[in-house]
Amino acid sequence: MKTTYIGIVMMALSLLSPTASHAQTLVNGLYYKFNTLTLEASIDPNINEEEEDADKAGYEDEVIVVPEEITYENKTYKVTAINNNAFYGCRNLVSITLPNTIKHIGTFAFGACINLSDVTLPTSIKRIDYYTFLYCIALRSITIPEGVTTISQEAFAECQNLRSIFLPSTIKFIAPKAFDKDTALKSVTVRSPTPIAIYNNIFPVYGDIYVPKGSKEAYEKAAIWQNFNIIEYTPTTGIEDCQAPLTQKSSPIFTLSGQRASKTQSGRIYIQNGKKIIR
Repeated sequence: MKTTYIGIVMMALSLLSPTASHAQTLVNGLYYKFNTLTLEASIDPNINEEEEDADKAGYEDEVIVVPEEITYENKTYKVTAINNNAFYGCRNLVSITLPNTIKHIGTFAFGACINLSDVTLPTSIKRIDYYTFLYCIALRSITIPEGVTTISQEAFAECQNLRSIFLPSTIKFIAPKAFDKDTALKSVTVRSPTPIAIYNNIFPVYGDIYVPKGSKEAYEKAAIWQNFNIIEYTPTTGIEDCQAPLTQKSSPIFTLSGQRASKTQSGRIYIQNGKKIIR
């Protein structure tokens, strides 16, 4: 495993953009590149060029919330991108929240963040890039937001504790080995009533798949998807009657924004089986 990790580090460093070695600007704990023409900012890796030990580079915060805007030298920039390797190998990182101004997340952006367990992805992105979450071994659940059309090769590979995946209705393509070696996978929830064509080496195991009500027969006939244990649920398009506190555990639970909830908090409202429920 040590050899594998070193290989991943070398591969990630080799993919740094040509401008990554240029001067970085530190603002409120994050390194940015600023485009003065478009007034857009992107987040760069924290690389200490004087430090020979690569494990000592990177951000050290456990919780990072990326802002929508950042002010620098009396100008306000919209944060629109997470650059290649931006948080690669940040071993302390547990939670990352990205705003809906983000349009692009680069290769290896969160690779080898071995303690990352809580990820909030923006609805503004269209693609999960190559190796974005490679070797995030603490990740147990991931919600791909509405708007994403593509999950690239090995985007979530080696996430050995990933148990549940939520796929939006906008998904059009999942690359081979997107979830390679994620052998703990128990369930996949899809919002599209029409199964997309996928390869037979995307999922290493086949557990439960939750599909929109009325689409079970289509998934039973679809190649690869038919290998799952298919369970129907009622998609939520609006808020229905408020029910008693949440008791069902077999059906997926969603936030009011339509994202699957990997965790629930007491006193908050969620949606299950098309109904609003208080936890």
